[in-house]
Parts: sequence; structure tokens; C-alpha cells
Amino acid sequence: MQNRFDLFGTGFMLRSEDYDREGGIPFYPNLLFADFQLWMEVTKKGYKATAEKESFSYRLHHSTTKSSSDLKMQEAFGQFIAYLQSIQQQSPEIDEAIKKYFIGFLGAYSKGLSHRLIRTPVKERRGLTVDKFLQQSRSYADQLVPENNYDPYAIKSVKLAALIDRNLLLNRLYQLFRKIYKRPFLK
Repeated sequence: MQNRFDLFGTGFMLRSEDYDREGGIPFYPNLLFADFQLWMEVTKKGYKATAEKESFSYRLHHSTTKSSSDLKMQEAFGQFIAYLQSIQQQSPEIDEAIKKYFIGFLGAYSKGLSHRLIRTPVKERRGLTVDKFLQQSRSYADQLVPENNYDPYAIKSVKLAALIDRNLLLNRLYQLFRKIYKRPFLK
């Protein structure tokens, strides 16, 4: 949850009995966030070690989850939050880690999912808006870290995404702009 990804879906080794004990990769929509839960469960029983030697290479894509719908992303994210709630009281260490890192983790995902949502035409969202998602993210913050100062609108690009999303004209202009300019520009 420190938003420092040293986890990728390739190059892992673990004891097969640990993997089997956890039931393998948990079911999430399009397997989004499933690896997070699996690794958290496995490392609760021991630890995670990372070899310093480069063992494999990978390519970065602008959007590695482009094929997943926004609704599936939101659903999977909510499922991961529910998982965090379910483990939070298992030990003081887990509770402390969630309280220490969750707000930063949530801010990063709120930004990413907000930006992703405004790229999706309104008619394809089934009523989902940036503001509704951000209200839900505040609820997640309150559930996991009751005394927090989480404000997703404090992130300028999130505030801009919400503004664009609220205004039909701005939203249509943004959609038109995105057809012409494909590269990321909201930071």
C-alpha cells in the first residue's frame, strides 16, 4: 500500500502448499487487485523476499488494464477494500500498516480511477460519476482510518476530472479532445 510496486504478475516463486492453502488466486472481476490479496495473505504467514538481481524484464504500457471496464475496476477496488476491512483487526501490525499507508494508497487509486472514468463516455457508465466514486472513496477512508484528513479533491487533477465530469459540455469537449490526443496529460 506504499504505492511502490515491486510486484508484477511474472517471476514469482512461493511454496505450493502456501498457494494451495490460500485457494490460489482469489476471484476478483478480471482478476483486478487479486494479486494484492494473494500476496498479503501469503506474506501474513511468513515474509516476502525480493532478489536484488534482475531476473526478468517487462514492457510498460500506457494502460495495462485498458480492457477492463470502469465498472469492473470499481467493483474490484471495492472488493479489495472489503478484504482490507476483513483483515484489519487480525493483528496490531496489520491495523497499523493500514492506518499508516491506506490514505496514500487510496489517493493514488482515486486519482487513477477518476482519470479513467472521465475517459469513458457517460452513456457507458450506468450512472457512475467521478463525484460518486470520490464520495465512495471518502467512505472507504472513514471505514479503514476513522480519524483521517482524506480529501480526494485536494489533488488538482482529481478536482479537474470532477469538474469536467459534472459539466455536460466540458465532458463532451473532453471526449472529443481524447479522440484526437491519446497520450496521458492529467498528472
